[in-house]
Amino acid sequence: MLSGFLDSCKLDALFQWSPPGSIEDQCGSHTPAFLRLLINLIWIEGTRIDALNLILLLLRRKTEKGSEETVSKVADALLADPSSVNRVLALLCATLNEPTAFSETTYNTLLLLSEIVTRLGCALVARWTDSKICSTPCECTSTMLFTCPNLTTHILNLVLRLTKYPIRMISAPTNLFWLTALRSSDPSLIARLHLYCRDLLVSWRQTLKRDGAPSGSGVHSEWTRGVFGSEEYVSFFSKYRTEVLRCLSLSASKWPLDFLQALTSLTDSLLKKAIPVTELTDLGKYLPLDSPIVYDWDTLELLYEHTLSTLKEGFVACGQTNQFDHAMSGLLRQFLQSAAMSDPTLRGKQATCASMLMQQTDPRYDAELLVPLLMFLFACFRCNPDANSTYPVRRPRCVKTMHMAVATAFFRLTRANPERIMPYFESIANEVTSLWADPNSGVVEKCVLLESLIILCFRLPHPVSLQKDLLARLLAHVTSAWCMPVSGVNTESNPMFPIFNACTNGSPDLLTLLGLDLPLSEHEDAQSAHVQMRITLGQNVLSLLATARRISDPPTREQLDYISVPLLEPLLPSVLVVLRAFNELWLPENLARVHPTIVPAFELTEHVKFTLLSLQVGITEQQPASEEKSSLERIRSCLFEVHENLSTIVGLLFTGLAPKLYQLPADQLATILHIGCCGSFDHIPDLKLNSLLRLVVRPFIRGCPTHYLSTAVVPLVPPIVEAVVQRIDRRWAHVNMLNHAGSTDGKAVAEELVEERLTRLLGRSLIDFFRLIYTFSGCESSTPDTDQGDGDGMDDIDMQADAKSTTSVNQGSDTRISGALAQLLVAASRTNSLHNGDGATECMDPLFLHCLAKCLAWPDSLTCLKASQWIPPLIDLLTQPHANGVTSGLHRKSTLSAPLAEAVLFGVLCGLHVNGKNTETNLSALLSAGLKVYSAVDVSVAVDRLRTLVTKVLINASDAGPEQSDKVLQSIQTFETKLFDTSKPLTERAKREIFKKLMQPIIGIPLSQQFCDNVTITCLAPLVRSKWRQPARNGGDAFPDNFGLSELFSN
Repeated sequence: MLSGFLDSCKLDALFQWSPPGSIEDQCGSHTPAFLRLLINLIWIEGTRIDALNLILLLLRRKTEKGSEETVSKVADALLADPSSVNRVLALLCATLNEPTAFSETTYNTLLLLSEIVTRLGCALVARWTDSKICSTPCECTSTMLFTCPNLTTHILNLVLRLTKYPIRMISAPTNLFWLTALRSSDPSLIARLHLYCRDLLVSWRQTLKRDGAPSGSGVHSEWTRGVFGSEEYVSFFSKYRTEVLRCLSLSASKWPLDFLQALTSLTDSLLKKAIPVTELTDLGKYLPLDSPIVYDWDTLELLYEHTLSTLKEGFVACGQTNQFDHAMSGLLRQFLQSAAMSDPTLRGKQATCASMLMQQTDPRYDAELLVPLLMFLFACFRCNPDANSTYPVRRPRCVKTMHMAVATAFFRLTRANPERIMPYFESIANEVTSLWADPNSGVVEKCVLLESLIILCFRLPHPVSLQKDLLARLLAHVTSAWCMPVSGVNTESNPMFPIFNACTNGSPDLLTLLGLDLPLSEHEDAQSAHVQMRITLGQNVLSLLATARRISDPPTREQLDYISVPLLEPLLPSVLVVLRAFNELWLPENLARVHPTIVPAFELTEHVKFTLLSLQVGITEQQPASEEKSSLERIRSCLFEVHENLSTIVGLLFTGLAPKLYQLPADQLATILHIGCCGSFDHIPDLKLNSLLRLVVRPFIRGCPTHYLSTAVVPLVPPIVEAVVQRIDRRWAHVNMLNHAGSTDGKAVAEELVEERLTRLLGRSLIDFFRLIYTFSGCESSTPDTDQGDGDGMDDIDMQADAKSTTSVNQGSDTRISGALAQLLVAASRTNSLHNGDGATECMDPLFLHCLAKCLAWPDSLTCLKASQWIPPLIDLLTQPHANGVTSGLHRKSTLSAPLAEAVLFGVLCGLHVNGKNTETNLSALLSAGLKVYSAVDVSVAVDRLRTLVTKVLINASDAGPEQSDKVLQSIQTFETKLFDTSKPLTERAKREIFKKLMQPIIGIPLSQQFCDNVTITCLAPLVRSKWRQPARNGGDAFPDNFGLSELFSN
């Protein structure tokens, strides 16, 4: 209660408050009385936590509205009297000097004091011009006797001490101070903080390490177990590490020489540090991931990634660019001249750090350093300590991690500096070609290298014809495998031929080829034919995904026309055949052929279910991942990952083939989209259907040029939309049936929740799909004019990631804006429109208003809200005046047809019944949609067809008898009279109010009022009593007047 008062009261009144009697305190007379009281209370153990909470609350208060002050008035009041702040600092020092054993009281006290001191430090930074005179170094912090007037020094020293405190939860608030201070442009402040530079860098470097988790055994682990759960600490540490890296990045730009010295010292020590034999595992071969030396290398990698660019900026600002270039080349030379780490994890980090140094090294050092670096990177790909074991293709997890880290490093180096890598294109291509047949590196890493080569090839200073020949030779091993076999041609050399043959014959043959009709025990042997076929399929799909991702996104339109289209066009038929066969695996007759031990591979894993439900318990309770996947996991990976990758490839092919694809006749496009991509539409799982819409159908629409929308998109989209709506409608009916069944079994309830979440996800994807249809105006350009970004994020090389669209689309964020596709859908429908007697045109349903009306009745507030917001602008578009088409210059008034108006209004009524109780969000939009229907029809239709519909619904909703039916009808007539009265037109708000009043039996009681209880507090006296009125007494159960601190605010 007191915290609520202090959070909302006027500070001026609070500063003028004085206690009823004198209060002994050791604070100065300049401190307001309420602050003196709270500072006195922090020295009493019983009230310490509450008093600290109140002080922090006051410091966090924003400046009052209209005030020109940027610093908290409470902070100014404290800083104006050093004796007040010194008492807080003395308590902090006393607590820090206590043993670091965890207790809840110690944690709360230190955390609150840390935040308070940090806030005071930020206030010092904001008023540094006045504060720097009190920043003379002193020794008060070490003696805990804060007697000198150097308040600024006291606060800075305590902030540094908190930063160095070995518990991250206590030092975390200080990141706010350092971020605020290091962003300052005042050179005197930066110079003053430079005294702490060395200690800060050492402390931050230590806190970046991934130790101290709840599962550990140190002091920090004891604290984390007392404060966090496992997943909570992961989230905290991720945020904490991000903030520390920002502090380090700023410090690198402010103190570049000191930072470079620390970075060089850390690099030198790690390169010379031997691997402790006692830390090796797995028969003495590999380091565990929680080894201290692995933590150190992880820290160095983070420092390189997040600080090298800002470090360069710092040297540039100082005019010492040559010193930075010399330092970077020296560090890189040191990496290349040092022996390669024997442990795969460390070798991967060594390669990553060297690659990041190369990106910052001046190009004049390339002749000396670039070739050795490339040789080192490719040597890492061939490194596999287990290559001579009994399992030739076995790669331990640490080896896989090293290969992926090196591939990522090479990819980022290529993206950042393609012009520096171009001279070595032929040599790199030869290395990649030789690596492709090397079993010691994985296919994912090889695909990353392949993507890097494609990026390089597109940027070579050669004619397009030569670039095409180079890419054709480079990608021959990928494209040849995906070309459909021709009769009379030798097909035994094509590893994909059995798969194409099986998929062409139908999914039962594919099921047999992959061994899905065999027991799980038959899949244990990695050399068996069906296991090898599954491996072949997965590898070729990943290779094609990498190829299509880069080939479909060339830098120029000329390259798209003369390179991408010829290379990608032969691949589309074979990909569609395989995708269609995978879709058909979920047909009931095919699922019946699957062996019972393989059936779980077709189902969602527990991890996916927990992820859908956004629950952490499933992730927390998972066991550590094993080195090798089980046979069932590998089959599931084939069924789900390969299937999704195939969908991604098709979407990329649509993008890359855009110049030629949309020129095809509508029947051929229908074969590609409806039969090839959307086969077995009603049977594929919900999650896969969601991926199909996102990865295939959306790219097909987004890649279509404006002049092909009427022939390529308008005829093909409506069947897909209607099928999705019917599918979701059935799913919601099933979910509602399960909900009404009221099962109490835990497993059944969990399955119901998963189904509801999947249905909700699919419905929201449909709404986003509607938005694309209504706002899309055609693809302006098949490729961007320049290379899209130089970022080196991991999304670029994630082989399972969703391919980003490369088209430029005119999409409005406002639902009132309609695109060219919506206009074309309306124009196409008007050729078959009906004309009534008065010359008005009754519109058909080209904009899927029937479908949107169904969405309103689904028990999903967000879907209902977005659908209801679309209905009014779509009705406006559908009923806007248009040319007659026969008589030039005449425009005809359009109205909604009676059946369409009835369908939309019925959907609105259902939406009011299901979602109208959410008054804050859905009710207003639904009422506006219903009124828009009335305004879009003739009055005769409203008083006939719509009145009959509303009457039936209201009678059913209110259970009205025959004697009440007349009353319902009368209320509807009254509503219609007010709505259509042109002599006294109503405002939109007034229309919604009368419509809401009419629909109240359908809406019911709003959610905000369903659980509203009247609660009266009779025993708590008001904070401020009126002098002319005595508080009422309610018997002897009332609290005493002097309860807690309440009497201090009684006058």
